[in-house]
Amino acid sequence: MRLCKRVLMGANLLVRKAIFSRRTFIRLVFGVKLVSPPSVQSYCEWGTLMFRFVMGKYIKPGDRVLEIGTGAHALLPIFLSKRMEEVSVVGTDILSERVALAQETVAQNNADVECIVANMFDGIAGDFDFIFFNPPAIPTGELAELGYESKSYPGVGERRCWSSDGGPDGLDLIRTFLNEVSGHLRPDGLAMIAANPRHCSREWFTEYCPQVGLRIHRIHRLVGVNNTYVLQCSPPAEGKTAELPPSSVKES
Repeated sequence: MRLCKRVLMGANLLVRKAIFSRRTFIRLVFGVKLVSPPSVQSYCEWGTLMFRFVMGKYIKPGDRVLEIGTGAHALLPIFLSKRMEEVSVVGTDILSERVALAQETVAQNNADVECIVANMFDGIAGDFDFIFFNPPAIPTGELAELGYESKSYPGVGERRCWSSDGGPDGLDLIRTFLNEVSGHLRPDGLAMIAANPRHCSREWFTEYCPQVGLRIHRIHRLVGVNNTYVLQCSPPAEGKTAELPPSSVKES
């Protein structure tokens, strides 16, 4: 099992270094001019790519859009701003230095994007039509086994890898997002979150969402690498847990 994890992590690292860390790749796929070096090994993740190709199905002109954890490059907010001029886009990150770099990138690309410092939804004003998040989701212990050292981040605490450490079971930030997102969505709004199926199974996701008033509208799958869930608010009846028939979930 440990050998399998190392092989998968090694293959992912190879792709990130060979492709996802190339400025030409980012310019071609996202249309963004970069101003800073890649975060960790790459400018983007598998979830970022999935978002790039599917989010246009759900965002409409005039929508208010929020990305949680936009990072130093704000690739998706800039991409959206340039593709859909009537969309209002906000990108957040918990680290102020990353937000500063994101603001530089936004300026370099003449994009109409607001980048602010925020810890998940803390300090986020108003409701949104579309909210998306590509969370760190690898268990801390697994990163330790793979040789990642613990590092302290001001105001955040200890992490073994900023872009990957999802806590003891890898689901800490996924739970937080699912618990809080419905309070920031407009009545017909949608949320989108990426998850590696090896660390966050569809069965866990399907069981957890109704408990926090969400239903799965659709799942976009990159087999073995990424599941991207599109979610809607679906408050359960009082004293009951809402159930989602498997047949009602669309996959692609």
